[in-house]
Amino acid sequence: MKSKELGATFQIPKHEMQVDIYLADGNRISGKLFLPILSSSPSGFLPLLEVMNSSTDFFPFLPDSSNETELINKNLVVQVVVDVQPDEIANLMAEAINIETNWVEQVEVACEKLEVIVGSVFLELPADRARVLDFLNKPTRFFSVKNEKKDHIINKKFVTKVRELSSLSLPKLDSAKTPKKETEPKRRISKSAKTK
Repeated sequence: MKSKELGATFQIPKHEMQVDIYLADGNRISGKLFLPILSSSPSGFLPLLEVMNSSTDFFPFLPDSSNETELINKNLVVQVVVDVQPDEIANLMAEAINIETNWVEQVEVACEKLEVIVGSVFLELPADRARVLDFLNKPTRFFSVKNEKKDHIINKKFVTKVRELSSLSLPKLDSAKTPKKETEPKRRISKSAKTK
């Protein structure tokens, strides 16, 4: 089906997002993925992660190498990669800065047929259950790992292992430039030095 014909079938306004899709057969395809327009969203359209986690099994995709739209099976998508917008991570942190149930975890994710992905995951979990294990066991197919340049929407089905690197509570991010483990000993030494 031609792209124009598909557009005539799906009348709901869509936002076109340029992405790279990594498939289970080892192929990578680049092109446009279509996101529903959502005026209530800060971006103006439904987030990519929500689209990938919707109940539907297929989504329309227009490859850069063709003018014909294809229907891609989510179950065979290893990851969808999109460029991170400037200040996107900072904005996410700012929105959650006063919410104690949000945490940032630095992780290393290994997937089948892919190199290791390193980045941040945002945990919207109570403090007593703010673990990567709890996050990964949530009943969703995909999760997001962000770094400075890319947002990786990863299919849990193809994850072989995850390693936790560090974690930060969002309300403390302003003071997180220097790791806590390094600053505390220095403060103890300086205090004891003054008492001598």
